[in-house]
Amino acid sequence: MKLVQYSHKGNSAICVGFLEGDNVVEIHKVDSSLPKTLLDILKNGDIDKVKKLKATKDAMIPLSSVDLQAPITGMDKVLCIGLNYKDHCEEQKLTPPPVPMIFSKFSSCVVGPSEAVKLRSATKGSIPTPIEVNY
Repeated sequence: MKLVQYSHKGNSAICVGFLEGDNVVEIHKVDSSLPKTLLDILKNGDIDKVKKLKATKDAMIPLSSVDLQAPITGMDKVLCIGLNYKDHCEEQKLTPPPVPMIFSKFSSCVVGPSEAVKLRSATKGSIPTPIEVNY
């Protein structure tokens, strides 16, 4: 099951669903007792309940009519562990560290698959100007 957060085109409200073929199944339409965000589903321990859901025709939306959003939104912080698997260390030509390398990121750095990462450039004596980097 592939879980997604998305918004309907032209609407910024975030919904949570799962992919079924070329469609998104809106979880809250299948079971209105479930939370409306993926973070809340995880916090409440409702993931097993979500896994048992069956798609209904009225809850299915063509994937082409939604905009995928960041998989998790509304988190307080993002805690990361660097060089945490052998293939990545080999790819970087680095020896795996004896102790996990932990670092954090601002939660505002999490973006959806089609969104630009916004960077601020700053030089001495100038006002920072936002720039966008698309991957």
